[in-house]
Amino acid sequence: MADRNSRTAKKIQKAAMEEFHKQGFEGASLRQIVKKAGVTTGAFYGYYKSKEELFDSFVEEPARELQDLISSSFYQFFKNITADAGVSYYDASMMPQLVDYILERKRECDLLFRKSKGTRYESFVNDIIRDHQERLEKHINKLHQRGIETNPVSPVLNRLIVKKMYETFFNLIVSDLPPDETRICAMNVIRFHINGWEGLLISDDGRKFLSRQ
Repeated sequence: MADRNSRTAKKIQKAAMEEFHKQGFEGASLRQIVKKAGVTTGAFYGYYKSKEELFDSFVEEPARELQDLISSSFYQFFKNITADAGVSYYDASMMPQLVDYILERKRECDLLFRKSKGTRYESFVNDIIRDHQERLEKHINKLHQRGIETNPVSPVLNRLIVKKMYETFFNLIVSDLPPDETRICAMNVIRFHINGWEGLLISDDGRKFLSRQ
């Protein structure tokens, strides 16, 4: 396989990034990519075996690193929940790191979040949503075990809330807003999400319980 840091490879990568962003993976044309890059199809295959491998070269590393960051953020988010704190204590201290990572790899993350249909990454966001939903359900069960009553939340409503939060969060970060404004808005989405869950979960009895702590 030829050197992917060569001048020809860089031209292919530039053309591919533009094509994938414009058309998504499914709609992207290998013919258009090589045409825009000004290379032959034979030259392309000297660097990549397929359109799939080319797409993977953009998103494989961000997908792996985002999974690690999000898993760490989840752990940090829920780890300090106690009977005293109830649903009123979440640790979002790792969220700025997650936001900054996505901003640094914005184009690759946009491919991953919104342009990956037809690839092995097309369920990436849905997998994160499902994982967060499961963690929330476990968290609510822990609250019950610690004597804190909550309002009932069905799995359907849980998934809908989490889904909308992540869609808003990810789409916001890969938008065209200036970075500083994006950071502020993204953290406000997290704050809104936390406050919304507090309002949804805490029953009247729970509020009385927490007020006595």
